[in-house]
Amino acid sequence: MCSIDNNTAICDRLNKTELIFRQLAKKGAFFHWYTNEGMDEQEFHDSKEILIHVIKSYETLKTTQKKGAAAAVDVGLLNADVETILN
Repeated sequence: MCSIDNNTAICDRLNKTELIFRQLAKKGAFFHWYTNEGMDEQEFHDSKEILIHVIKSYETLKTTQKKGAAAAVDVGLLNADVETILN
């Protein structure tokens, strides 16, 4: 088992998740399960936007780390960005 949480390596997995989400959304697959339970379709779009923002934030951190600007980057800033979006 490999743990990649709180690491920029998760960026690749998030990109894959976003790709799968896009493909399923294009087909409308599984949406009826959630909408029948009371979830609004707008919530899917909001979730996708949050996921894209998180991916971009991790890519920015990854780029910053590759440039050697900081040995340790505060991922707490990323969490603060997500909290701002959610509220």
